[in-house]
Amino acid sequence: MTTRGVQKMPGAINAIRDLERTLSDTVKHRAFAAESRQDARREADRLIAEAQDRGSRAAERAREEVSSASELETGSIRAEADAEIAALHLWLTTERAALLAEMRAVAAPETFDRSDA
Repeated sequence: MTTRGVQKMPGAINAIRDLERTLSDTVKHRAFAAESRQDARREADRLIAEAQDRGSRAAERAREEVSSASELETGSIRAEADAEIAALHLWLTTERAALLAEMRAVAAPETFDRSDA
């Protein structure tokens, strides 16, 4: 009976074989796709980690540059302030001496006025 059914539908056997091959190929393709996705995930994770590492190093370099520039600017500001302080000190010392001389002249004019003697 089976032989007679097969003989009546020779294309059916070929269609079944084609279907089995297609199903087998589909399983293989799915396995390959899953493996490819895993490879892609690993590669993406590696690239992300590498980018984060490069970003961290770049941020550290930028922080060091800003810190160095800040230290230079702070030093420059301090030097300017020290120079201004020194100039003010000199000016105050000079003004103080002049004011003391004027106060002495007002307080004891006879010591400065030698024309009366």
